[in-house]
Amino acid sequence: MTLLLRLSDIENTSLNIYPNPAHDVLFIQFEEGISDEIVRITLTDVLGNLLSENIHTETQGPLKISLPAQIASGTYLISVTGNTTSFTSTIIIE
Repeated sequence: MTLLLRLSDIENTSLNIYPNPAHDVLFIQFEEGISDEIVRITLTDVLGNLLSENIHTETQGPLKISLPAQIASGTYLISVTGNTTSFTSTIIIE
């Protein structure tokens, strides 16, 4: 699952990832303006194994990310990476 998004200035963009803990879906809300920069959103386990990687170009409203069906409960990393910077956050799956 790889998401590519268009962001205004990812360095200055505030992200809100919710719910945390999550069950089967996550939402990413960009709190600041949006531009044409393409970014990638990945979900990995704590060992660095890639679980999903998505490309997405629509950023109006919250971005809905469906979690893999067989994902186990635990702690994971979600990363948003653009051309010039990246953002990584820990999420908990129940």
